[in-house]
Parts: sequence; structure tokens; C-alpha cells
Amino acid sequence: GPSVVFTPGTTTTYTISGTDANGCVSTDQAIVTVLANAPINAGVDAAICTGASTTLTATGGVTYNWSPATGLSATTGASVTANPSTTTTYTVTGTDASGCVGTDQVIVTVNPLPTINGGADQTVCVGQTVTLTATGGTAYTWAPLVTNGTAFTPAVGTTTYTVTGTALGCTSTDQVVVNVNPLPTIGAGVDAAICINGSTTLTATGGSTYTWSPSTGLSATTGVSVTANPTTTSTYTVTGTDANGCVSTDQVIVTVNPLPTVNAGLDVAICAGQTVTLSGGGAATYSWTAPVVNGTAFTPTATATYTVTGTSAAGCINTDQVLVTVNPLPTVNGGTDQTVCIGAQVTLIGQGAVTYSWSPTATNGTAFTPALGATTYTVTGTTAAGCTSTDQVVVTATPLPVINAGTDVSVCDGSQVTLTATGGTAYTWAPVITNGTPFIPTIGAATYSVTGTDANGCMASDQVLVTVNQLPTVNAGNDVVICAGVPITLTGSGAATYTWSPVVTNNVPFIPGPGTSVYTVTGTTAAGCTGTDQLTVTVNSNLLADFTPVSTVGCTPLTVTFTNNTLNSVNCVWSMGDGTTLTGCSTVTNTYEQPGCYDVTLTVTAQNGCVSNLTILDAVCVEAIPVAEFAPSSNEINEYNMVVSFANNSTGASNYVWNFGDSSPNSTDIEPIHDYTNSPYGNYEVMLVAISPAGCVDTAYSVIQIIEQLIYYVPNTFTPDGDTYNQTFKPVFTSGFDIYDYALFIYDRWGEVIFESHDANYGWDGAYGTDKKHDVQDGTYTWVIEFKVTMNDEHKRVNGHVNVIR
Repeated sequence: GPSVVFTPGTTTTYTISGTDANGCVSTDQAIVTVLANAPINAGVDAAICTGASTTLTATGGVTYNWSPATGLSATTGASVTANPSTTTTYTVTGTDASGCVGTDQVIVTVNPLPTINGGADQTVCVGQTVTLTATGGTAYTWAPLVTNGTAFTPAVGTTTYTVTGTALGCTSTDQVVVNVNPLPTIGAGVDAAICINGSTTLTATGGSTYTWSPSTGLSATTGVSVTANPTTTSTYTVTGTDANGCVSTDQVIVTVNPLPTVNAGLDVAICAGQTVTLSGGGAATYSWTAPVVNGTAFTPTATATYTVTGTSAAGCINTDQVLVTVNPLPTVNGGTDQTVCIGAQVTLIGQGAVTYSWSPTATNGTAFTPALGATTYTVTGTTAAGCTSTDQVVVTATPLPVINAGTDVSVCDGSQVTLTATGGTAYTWAPVITNGTPFIPTIGAATYSVTGTDANGCMASDQVLVTVNQLPTVNAGNDVVICAGVPITLTGSGAATYTWSPVVTNNVPFIPGPGTSVYTVTGTTAAGCTGTDQLTVTVNSNLLADFTPVSTVGCTPLTVTFTNNTLNSVNCVWSMGDGTTLTGCSTVTNTYEQPGCYDVTLTVTAQNGCVSNLTILDAVCVEAIPVAEFAPSSNEINEYNMVVSFANNSTGASNYVWNFGDSSPNSTDIEPIHDYTNSPYGNYEVMLVAISPAGCVDTAYSVIQIIEQLIYYVPNTFTPDGDTYNQTFKPVFTSGFDIYDYALFIYDRWGEVIFESHDANYGWDGAYGTDKKHDVQDGTYTWVIEFKVTMNDEHKRVNGHVNVIR
């Protein structure tokens, strides 16, 4: 029938077929979609504490209704606020965008607040522990931070501790006050010091009641003040309690100091007039019977006993005594003053005592040699009691005369000598001569001694050395014959130093002038004695060497002829500068194989044997053949870039000539740039001629090829859909290929050829078959192109893919 009613279970596509009056059949389809109920979600269950609230959020729909309304901020909307007073289950009904409805529920549990008890307030003394224990919950947190039920030591002062207790996730608080009283500051007083058998009073402060310990040496063990008289140093402790019952202690030390062991020192014996210093020992301070001051020197006049009273640092006192004995001084006599010559002995004898000592040092009653000049000798005599007295004696030792024989004398044989001594009034010489009178000594060295006497009758002596030196035998050497310009060396012998006339330097080469000369040498010995000798020097004249090279500059190999221009030469030697040596006094010829400049020397000998030479520096300069070499920027160019630059790598050249092989004018640039734009395709030989400064030449060649560039493009897609655009597929060649050697092949997916063309202008229109009436399906097809390249006759085969889209 035309309609039907049913209840589908799932989404289904239904097809209806209809037949018209002509019996023609047609069909149509309808899709019946069965939607699921809306996926409404009220969220997870929640738990709150009494008085709190929570947010309920539904998802899965577009609109929502909440029930019951008790404790809700609203009954519609995705999110509502719930704050019920008791546990409540809320239901949400949601409708989605398709109109489908769904429901869900959420439970809000309301937990009561716990009743927390932190305990009673507490009062303690500082240092005591406190334990805070809360009840009424399952977990507790204290502030300030302590551990519930665990003892701790609170700080001094009053602190309020707040405990937060938790049960079923709900919390309440309570407070406890802890008062910590400070300890009293108990003082036992300052430490005390007493002497043996003394006493002191100890007084405590800072508390209400006090107890003292130990009881040894105390008048009582309780009370604010007690009397202490210990026999040894003792430490006493007082324990004090304040009004809060808090207890503290302090200590005091009572030091028992001993009496000092005072020492006045050993008994003393002194001589009359001496001082004594008495110093006590064993105490801190001292006082003596008058007139003694501790540690200060004084002069006693008679024997006496002195008492010292010593006080220790602790103030304890004791005494001691010392005996001081005063002995008389002796009367000492050293004898009369004495005068002697230096070197004579003197004996000094003291009297009036038991022992004697002399200053400067001398032995009493023993002879000694006094020093030069007047010396005062002091004798110190000592009695049996050790007391001393002094006396003085002057001993004068007159000096010996200072006799001077004069300085040593050195003379040459036959010279006179005069010896004159000074420093005395009379002189005697040995060997015998007369003081101040000339005489002629003999060859050799002799010592002359003189003894002189002064006005005091004292004598002294001196010596002088007289040396008589021999005269030298000087030799100037043999006569000399040389050529002009040849240096000679004149060397004298037989002496120590030499002077020449005419002036030359001994043993130093010099060049004498022409002709014959006589040279005289004077030789002097180390003692200053002289002698002379002569020699003759004859200087012969030289030839003037001269030659001429035919040519001096050329390219390798270079042959040069040299002509000797020296007159009257009898022997000629040529040094050619390249290691070659030639002989001949007319002309010589040498070939230079290596480039470079060469010094040439001609040495000639005259009939008198004198030799002369001439060196011409750089007489011949041979230049190497240059090396022509160049590199084009490219050996192959095409119509897109017809310019070639040339890098000149030649060496040894200064000028260049370029021929580019295309009938263009030659170039003389060092590195030219040439444009082949007007030249046809083909090969062009480029020639470089490199020319050295001396005209030496070398040539280099390179070929430039102008080729036709291969340029083509193959499309990857065409649309043979009958319109006016992109109807055929064919490669587009611009240049570089042979139009008579070309083929295009199209292959289907099975590798069969479905199109073939040998004309670059004829492409594929997307048809296949012998009649070309069948269109290929849209898709990708393989193409292969075969053609010959004009630049080098190379045959290429390329392939790719083309997409057919209609």
C-alpha cells in the first residue's frame, strides 16, 4: 500500500518499488534512524560537612531539570548549588539535541562537625615538658606545631595552642593555654679568697628560700647568709626556690691561700764602697728594715742584718733575714813609668795586695814587648777577701825609623843608577855603595839592602831590586819582491813590540807603493830596551786586464764570444760564471744553457809574473723561454652564454697576443674576455703567444666549442575533454634535437603501446585503438621519448608519466 506503520529497532535503509500504468518500474530509498536515549550523567556522589555546600554538574544533554528542590539553589540548568541539612539523593532529567530524554542521580552526604577537646590549661617551669592530648576526632593538628599526645618542652612565656580535629572529613577546633614560668636567677655572690684560718660571709640572692651544700666549713646549710671558714679551697652550691616553685642554683668558690715562703736571699760579703741590692722572693710585695728598698741598690757602711716582710698576692704575710758583711780595700803600687824602643821588653811588678791583674793585659813580674807609643797600664790588686784597688804606670815604646831604599830599578845594559835612602840620619848599604852617588851595575838582577839609624838610636832596614836588561837583537826579515796591488806583511822578531819607518803596522798586511823602498823596524823588549834592522821592498807593475763580450742578452741557449783586450798578456784564464773555465789570450766562446745573469772574470799574467784580473758583473743575462698557458672559463658554450673569459697562467712573459679563431682582431690584453655571439655553431681554436722581455716566445692552444643547447619540456597532465585547452600530450622541444630522429611512445599499465608518433608536432589526444575512436580511462600512463641530440649526435631515451583527466 502507499503507507505502512511499524517500530524499527535499529537504524535501517528501506527501499520502495513502484509500477506505473505502463508497467514501468522505479525505486526510491528512505533511511529510518533510531536514536539512543540521552546519555545524562549527574556526576559523582559528594560528601559535605554540616553548613557547607557543593556544586552539582550534569552532562550529556542540552536542558536539565533537578529534583527535589530541597537544599538546591535552582531546579534547572547544567550546574546547581546543593547545601542540604541532611543526606539527600538528587535526580536530574536531561534532554539532548535530538529530543531524547535521560536521567541520572547523585547522592550528597551531610556529615556532622566533630566536638574537639584540647584538654585543660597548664602551668610549668622553663625546661619542663608538657603533653597536649586532644579528643573528639580521628586526626589532630596543633598550632603552634606539636604532636598530639607527645611530650615537648615549651618556650618561656604564655602560649595559646589551637588544635584542629577531623572526623569524617569535617573539622572543629579547641584551645589550650600553656604558661611557662622562668627559672629564678639565683646568685651565690662573688668568689672569695681567705688565708689559712680566716673566714668569709656567703650571701644568696634571687629566691625565697635557700639551701647550701656541702656543709663542711659552713656555719649553717639554710638561710640567706652563712659563714664559711674552710681549711682548703672549696666550692659551695646554693639552691634557691622562687614564689612559683621554680628552682635554680649558683656556685661560689672560697679559695684558701697559704702563707708565702719568704726568702731574703743568701748572706752577702762586699768591699767598702760597693753597693748591694736585696730582693725578697716567695711573695708578691716586700718591705725591708731601713734603709733597704726591695730590688734597689744601696751602699752599706758596716756589717749588718736586714729583715724582709713579704706579702703574697692573696694578702698573706711572712718574713726572712739576710747578713751583709763589709770588707776594707787594699793600697796598691804599680811602680815607675818606663821608656823603650819598639821591640824591647818591659817587666811590670805590682805591690800591696795578694793577686794582681794588668790592663792592657800583662803578667805581673813577667817581661813583655809593649806596643808602639805611650800606653797607660793599670794594675788591679785584690786582697784575700776579694777587695780591689788600682794604680797606673806609663810605658812608652818609641817607633823605629821608617827607612825607604827607594823603588825597584830596571835599566838597560850600560845605564847609570843612583840609590838614595831616606827616613834616618845615617845609612849603610850592602853591597857597598855610597848613598845618593851614581854607579853602573852589571847585567842581571841584584838586591841592595840599606840600614838606617834615627836620632833616638833606633835602627831599621829596607831593600831595593836593581835589574840590568840586555839590548835586543832585532830582525826585520828578508827583502821582498811583489807585484803592484799585492799585500805584504812585515813582521819584526827578537823583541816584544815593533815600530816601522815608513809607518806600517807590524804583522798587519798592507799594499806598498810602486818602486823600491827601504823599511826600518825598531824593536822594544818588555823591559823597554831597543834595537833596529832594515829590509828592501821592490814592487813590479801589473797589466790592466780588459775584455769585451760580443753579445750580453739573449734567450736560452745563448752563445757568446769574448775578446781579450789586454796588451802583452802571456797567460789568460776565463771564468764564465756558469761553472765553465776557458783559456786563451785572443777570443773564447761559451754557450749558456740555463737562464740567469752570469759574472765573467778574465785573469791575465804579465811577463814579469804579475797577475791581474777583471770581473764584469752580470756580463751575460740569459732569459728563459716563457711558458704560455691559459684556461678558458668554459670550453663549451651555447646561445645563452656566448662570452668566454680567459685566465692567463703563463710564466716568464711580459707581452701577449691572442687569436680567438673566429676571424676577429687579435687581442694584446693579459686576460681578455671574448664574445662569440655572431659566430655559428662549431669549434674555434684559440691561440696565445707569450713573449718575454727579451723577445723569447712560446705558444699555447685551446678549443672553444659552440653547441646548440638541448631544451625541452614534458607536461605531466592533460585534459582531453573536448574543450579548447590542453587537448593533447606531447613534449615541447625548443632547441638541441634532430627533428628527423624522434619518436614518442605511450604505454598502458600492462606495458602495451597504445600510441606512437615520430613527429614532434603530433601528440597524443587520449585515444587508443587502430581507429583512435576509443578514449582511455582517466589515470596515469607511461611515456618514452627517443631522440638524437644535435650537439654531439648522442641518442637519448627518456621516460616518465602523464596523467589523463577528463
